[in-house]
Amino acid sequence: MELVLDCKIDKATLQDKSDIVSLEALCFRAGIAFSKKQIAYLLKSPRADIYVMRWNETLAAYAIILKRKTCRGEVARLYSFAVKPELRGQGLGKKLMLECLEKLRRENIQTVFLEVEAENKSAIALYESVGFCRVARLKSYYGENQDGLKMKLTLT
Repeated sequence: MELVLDCKIDKATLQDKSDIVSLEALCFRAGIAFSKKQIAYLLKSPRADIYVMRWNETLAAYAIILKRKTCRGEVARLYSFAVKPELRGQGLGKKLMLECLEKLRRENIQTVFLEVEAENKSAIALYESVGFCRVARLKSYYGENQDGLKMKLTLT
């Protein structure tokens, strides 16, 4: 767990765009991975927060969170979450996730949603370990015969 101690989490800036795009392409297949244009848009959007985790001055992980107001209060959606493949399993993702959830609590966000590939067992285990519950199976959400899961976490 030594890696976790040496990590730094910050809000992303436009200077992080290329690193985020590279990690996105490394972690998600074509058609699912966000483009450089999409990442640039999200970095500028007032509805999006992007947090980056650096280890040894390089991008190790990131989280993209969208927020919106509803009639029941403010909710968030974990829009994208990725950890460099060679750094997985060392607690980095959980540390980033817990810090993001704490920031959302401080902003009085009541509920967080996410979608994840139904076959991504390690991601599902991470999300469940911090309190997310499965609420729906999304048929062919990630392409034909590639189901997703919708998950929810209540913060308040």
